[in-house]
Amino acid sequence: MNVHQIPKHFERIGAKVEIALFSESNRFSRRQRRIDDFSIDIIEEKNNERFLFNVPKQLEEELVFLPLDVQPKQRHLLLHVKNPLSQDTDLIKQKFLCGHDERHWFVAGVTGGVINVNTAMESLKPQTAVFSQRRNKVRRKNINKRKNAGFVRQGEWFFIPRPKFVVKETSLLSISKNEPLIRGGGGKPHIVEEVYRTGGEKVYVCRHYPNGLTEWSYNKMIKNRPAARSYNWRILRRNPRVYARGKVKHADHATITLHGWHQVQMNEEFSTRTVAFID
Repeated sequence: MNVHQIPKHFERIGAKVEIALFSESNRFSRRQRRIDDFSIDIIEEKNNERFLFNVPKQLEEELVFLPLDVQPKQRHLLLHVKNPLSQDTDLIKQKFLCGHDERHWFVAGVTGGVINVNTAMESLKPQTAVFSQRRNKVRRKNINKRKNAGFVRQGEWFFIPRPKFVVKETSLLSISKNEPLIRGGGGKPHIVEEVYRTGGEKVYVCRHYPNGLTEWSYNKMIKNRPAARSYNWRILRRNPRVYARGKVKHADHATITLHGWHQVQMNEEFSTRTVAFID
């Protein structure tokens, strides 16, 4: 199946598709999610949100698209894409979960032996969330809900209950108020009423280095490039253990309330894209 047959399958989950064929000369004329020789993105123009398939003209007849599972009630679709001309063996065959979450459409690359929408959704969960739902004996019908006994989810962030976790009295001043949670690559922040951090690696972050530089790398770069001091650096932690409590707000999601401390984890889609947990 070529890319021009894709829209009819997305219509089954209520989604629109735009197909953009491009040559190398205009490859980066749009902001796009780079997936080797093609990309799948979400665009919104004048309240017209849709999936955008960016396909190079020379691959128009070579790329093979196969919907492995379409779930109209869930408004989710698992798409398999084969690119026999890819120079990267890991990108010859790829799978993407495309669907609707609360208020917007999304696309997420999934790995492993996913065979349908449910296994794809399960593969995106951090292991701590999977262990928690097993420990709390969450029923199968509830495992993909945004809130169950094992976790609470808002977008790409999972909050796993830690009822036995206690912040020591000597550390109470380390609790931050109305703190943003932002993945390394940027995006709209999730604002958390109370956040407590522990551990992790100290890194220097700015818009030029969203995934952060270690102190050694930062000092070396400043020595070789003094002008970089003006980059508006922030000192954050890479892969810290983060706990959240209270209300969590985001422009694209309904506000959630965390009763008691919850451990914060990103979904696995961002981990596969080598984006560090910077907080």
